[in-house]
Amino acid sequence: MGTIILAIVEGPSDETALIIPLFEEMMKKRLKINVKVMHGDILTRFISETERFQITSGNVKSEITKLIDQYIKKEPLLKQRDLLKVIYITDTDRCFFDEKRHHLNKRNCLDTLFKIKDISLGKGSATKNIPFNVIFMNENLEHILTLESKDFTDDEKKAIANRFSEECEESFSKYIETFTQDEIKTWNSYDESYIGIKKHKDVASNMNNFLKEFNLI
Repeated sequence: MGTIILAIVEGPSDETALIIPLFEEMMKKRLKINVKVMHGDILTRFISETERFQITSGNVKSEITKLIDQYIKKEPLLKQRDLLKVIYITDTDRCFFDEKRHHLNKRNCLDTLFKIKDISLGKGSATKNIPFNVIFMNENLEHILTLESKDFTDDEKKAIANRFSEECEESFSKYIETFTQDEIKTWNSYDESYIGIKKHKDVASNMNNFLKEFNLI
């Protein structure tokens, strides 16, 4: 059985705020969490010098699978059998309530990802199905951490993430309280959250489902 959770995140602030505080808690459960930082939102990224999206609802599963496979190949000490779960962490950017082209593409990609229960790696008898879930922040990470809805600068994002990570290092209860507080809409399961987020415009996250899944709350 695998002992490594692979977290795919959009940027360094997500790694700082969401993943680093989990390291020690997962180690207590004899689990490890690895991070793949994408340095941007791959669900709204264009192919170079074109107006076509790199990833669409038609290829998003295969592209995520390829990304995971490439990550494993670059990590000499990591094998596909070591993976326990893959989580894809993203800001929704309120894409379910906006008709801009890049938001429509993200919405369609998320609709597809929400339906995926596992990612198949390997071939033939060596194939392994890795459980998969999307964890989202609505509208973005900073909205969750500050309960403010505004455009934050890169410096502000970094400062918010660093401060939150430091507070969680002092006490992991800060992490739990943040993702279970009454001010943030949560759901009882991943599946419920995937339906609910399409109707809920205000601050919301389903990170509580991950915390519950691994008995952190």
